[in-house]
Amino acid sequence: MRRRRSRLATTRSTGILIGLVLDHLLTDPQRGHPVAGFGTAASWAEKRLWRDDRRAGVGYVAACVGLPLVAATVIQNKVRRPVVSTALLATVTWTTLGGSSLRREGRQLGKLLDSGNIEGARSRLGYLCGRDPSTLDETELARATVESVAENTSDAVVAPLLASTRVTIGDPAHRPIVPRRRASTTSLPKVHCGACM
Repeated sequence: MRRRRSRLATTRSTGILIGLVLDHLLTDPQRGHPVAGFGTAASWAEKRLWRDDRRAGVGYVAACVGLPLVAATVIQNKVRRPVVSTALLATVTWTTLGGSSLRREGRQLGKLLDSGNIEGARSRLGYLCGRDPSTLDETELARATVESVAENTSDAVVAPLLASTRVTIGDPAHRPIVPRRRASTTSLPKVHCGACM
C-alpha cells in the first residue's frame, strides 16, 4: 500500500511538473484550445438548459462538471501504467493552465503602454478583462492590466495546479468550486472548496 502511494505521488508530481513546463514552453493554440471548447459547450448547454429553476441548475452543473469529471475518473481508473497516467495528467494540466497566455497578454499590453500607444492598449485590454477601457488613461490601463493578470492567475494557474494535486486527472478540468462535505462537530455540514482540500 505504501509503495503504491509513493508511486502515485511520483506519477502525479511528474505529470504536474511536465504540464507546468509545457505551459511555459508551448504557446496555447489559437484555435481548438480544450478550455475554449469547454467554454463553448458550456455556453451552448446554458442556452438550452437555463431557466429560473433549481433542478435546471443542478442539471447544468451535472452536465458541465459531473460528466467531464466522471469521464476522467473512469479513464484514470482504467489506466494502470504509470507512464500513461503521467502523460494524461501532464496533458490535462497543460491544457488547463493559462500562464503562458497571461504572460503574453501582459507583455503585449506593457509594450503598448511603454510605446505610448494608448488606443492599442485600450483595444488589447479586452483580451484580459471585460472592463470598458474607452475612458481609461495610461495609469488606469496599467492598473487594469496588473489587476486582471493577478485575478486571472488565480483562476488559470493557481487553481488548476492545486486541483491537479487531487485524486483524479479530471480535477484540473473543472475550475468551478465543487462543494464537499467534511465531518463537523455541529449539526450543519461544512462546505469547502474542492481544490482547497
